[in-house]
Amino acid sequence: GVGLDVVASAANRVGGEVFLTTEPGKGTTTTLEVPLARRGEAVMLLRVGQLRLALPSAVVRRATRLDPSMTVERDGRTIARFPDRLVPFVPLARLYAQPARDRQLLLEGAVSGQVLAVAVDDVEGEQEVLVRPMTRKVAADRLLEGVALLASGEPVGVLAPAVLAQREYLRALPVARERVLIKKVRVLLVDD
Repeated sequence: GVGLDVVASAANRVGGEVFLTTEPGKGTTTTLEVPLARRGEAVMLLRVGQLRLALPSAVVRRATRLDPSMTVERDGRTIARFPDRLVPFVPLARLYAQPARDRQLLLEGAVSGQVLAVAVDDVEGEQEVLVRPMTRKVAADRLLEGVALLASGEPVGVLAPAVLAQREYLRALPVARERVLIKKVRVLLVDD
């Protein structure tokens, strides 16, 4: 049913598989195979403000310099205007509440037939890493599909391209960073 589709989808995201075996009169056995760590995966190391993140290299097809004059906000989405096309994208700096550089890089690609576009401050290079899936206890940020240890030993969050490519998710992004207003308030506490 639908429940098993969800399980199969989750297993596929981390490189696993789901098997069903039915024996008449005995029932059905469900086997879930999930690797402890994936095989080596090439990732692009991204700089977003003070953060360092990774994105699977296989999904990136193009990198273009993005000037602030090229971006517009429309219908709750951030869009890059090029002479030949409009590209809705995820501004990762805004998403992670980081200061963005004036000139960013727009990384474009595709995942599962959906367009993927994210803005980052810089691409620091590419590395072959082992990606460990996020456990349910740790997975507070659904944008991350796992954690990789770089050659330096530094852990880096690996972005989930399938989540970033969801159009509904793009619409849910805040259009502008909210200003935080701090105001002192006097409180009188009386105890009888």
